[in-house]
Amino acid sequence: MAYQKKDIKALENFIPANCFDDIFNYLHQYKIQLSVTPQRKSIHGNYQHNFITKENKISVNGTLNPYAFLVTLIHEIAHCICMHDYGRKVSPHGKEWQAIYAKLLLQFTAKNIFPEDIHHHLQKTIKSPKASSCADPSLEKVLAKYNKNAHTQNIEYVEDLAINDLFATPDNRIFRCLEKRRTRYLCEEVQTKKRYLFPGIYQIQKVQH
Repeated sequence: MAYQKKDIKALENFIPANCFDDIFNYLHQYKIQLSVTPQRKSIHGNYQHNFITKENKISVNGTLNPYAFLVTLIHEIAHCICMHDYGRKVSPHGKEWQAIYAKLLLQFTAKNIFPEDIHHHLQKTIKSPKASSCADPSLEKVLAKYNKNAHTQNIEYVEDLAINDLFATPDNRIFRCLEKRRTRYLCEEVQTKKRYLFPGIYQIQKVQH
């Protein structure tokens, strides 16, 4: 699919100023079909390659703030370039993808489009890229500061809980935090007694005992 700039002009509503042309060039060069989706709780974005048609598709959550949207989009573009350059011979988040992702981040951070705190964290990410922003709690938190109405919200995360603390998820289910397991937390739903693993960066609301 060959893009014309007018076809994706609406993308400017989702990303910071002064980066549309660079993003367009990657979408055009690698023939990427970009879609903006409703919020997905488990992922911010996704890349798919059709090995038969050679089509590249990227989707990004439209509920992300512009800086989180751009970082997610860059992450997925890096997957596309990695697929183009190496095919399936390398790990999805291996050293090849990390090098491409770091190079893209360096390109966009050089444009001075990010606030100072995000820019600082991205500089560290360039040195050691993670599989996702959710794998880097400090980056996820600093990106969340720029969510709409974030200044009026008391954002809390699973990793802020103590053992046996109760919390509510966005769908109003109540859980108890049981234990930490490396990067995830084992929690039990109070009503059903079923147990689930939550990433530490998962946003919740504490519930008083």
